[in-house]
Amino acid sequence: MLQEDTTIANEDQTVWVVCNGEIYNFKELRADLESRGHVFRSRSDTEVIVHLYEEEGIGLFKRLRGMFAIALWDANQSRSSWRATGSGKSPFIFVVRPYRLLFAIRDQVHSGSLWRFPQLKRPCPSRVSCTGYVPAPWTLFEGNRKTPTRVLFNCRPERAATPTLLDVPRGAEKITPNENGSSASREKLLESVRIRLVSDVPLGAFLSGGIDSSAIVAAMAAHDDRPVKTYSIGFEGNDRFYNELPYARIVAKAFATDHHEIHRSPDVAQLLPTLIWHLDEPLQILR
Repeated sequence: MLQEDTTIANEDQTVWVVCNGEIYNFKELRADLESRGHVFRSRSDTEVIVHLYEEEGIGLFKRLRGMFAIALWDANQSRSSWRATGSGKSPFIFVVRPYRLLFAIRDQVHSGSLWRFPQLKRPCPSRVSCTGYVPAPWTLFEGNRKTPTRVLFNCRPERAATPTLLDVPRGAEKITPNENGSSASREKLLESVRIRLVSDVPLGAFLSGGIDSSAIVAAMAAHDDRPVKTYSIGFEGNDRFYNELPYARIVAKAFATDHHEIHRSPDVAQLLPTLIWHLDEPLQILR
């Protein structure tokens, strides 16, 4: 179910794509595709996908670097292909019906895309596992399924979708724990941050003062002469578990960031219905 105002097509409109996320290496891919004669009508990274599909078919996914969930429609073959990548960041929620396919990216489910169909709202609490969450391919609602990560599957209108695992790398690249390994880890981090800094809108960073966010801010500062915009949220009270502002200030000062603090004192009981709605499924949080 692809809507024209949210999709991008190739030159003759035989291939359509909808993408949620970012393609980090789209500029290099675009230059290569333009050299092969492809004509682009926008500056969007999503348009790279349809032209790359024309060249390489389903193999295009092996050339994409990014965090994304993608749905492709090939009018010549009457076939749709989906892929969700990353660590559960953009799984598809989908429903297969005869000659009909309904789907949404997980963080868009409650925007009205799937909830326009009342028959898809029937809960099934028995699907909650002993670990406190609903594992793929199930969701908390009957008839709805979600994709595991790093999965590609094709769907034709006359048959149900059957997931097919892609040939993707298993596990992270091993780095020897020595001086050279430390240098390699640093270079990997710097490169990962660099490719994510390509954007048409201003960028910033959530800074907690922990190891991961501090390392990212340090890498951002290394790639930009301008102060990095950092943001931290603090909660009233003396509980260090909830108030990380002092640690964030130390990092912000060390890298001379344009730092902003936001103070909140939320009423958790009042927010609970809203949190449940946006969370969509149970999530067990361990402290």
